Amino acid sequence: MGTDRQQGPDAGRVLAPERETYRDPRTNARVTRLTSDPEADSRHLYFTENGWYDDQLLVRSNRDGNDDLYAVDLDDGTITQLTDLPRAISGVTRVDRTETAVFWHDNSLFALDLGSLAVTALYDCPAGYEGSIAAARPTGSV
Repeated sequence: MGTDRQQGPDAGRVLAPERETYRDPRTNARVTRLTSDPEADSRHLYFTENGWYDDQLLVRSNRDGNDDLYAVDLDDGTITQLTDLPRAISGVTRVDRTETAVFWHDNSLFALDLGSLAVTALYDCPAGYEGSIAAARPTGSV
């Protein structure tokens, strides 16, 4: 693997909680916001994708200027950076019943072991084609 396919030093970095709780002014319902960095755009996975892993919510965030994958711990609010790649990731999905997330990085499909944070290249698009949304079978294969 070239250096553009290897995790950088920030993979596994744990950030302080950003969780905020407040009351909605119209309904008085309690609202908990999991991320609150005003400089970052943090997004959960597409609504049809399973974004839960081991009591954590997987989110894509550009908090360091590049879209990477993070996990927000629902118990203590800490945010763990799961990927540290040179360019943005996209099309993230989590493979059910496994500790794996798959995503596109440039025109290559990658698997991320959510335990070890090791990345593995699975597929390179032919010239002239681009990846879009990653998908996995319920058996755990992609």
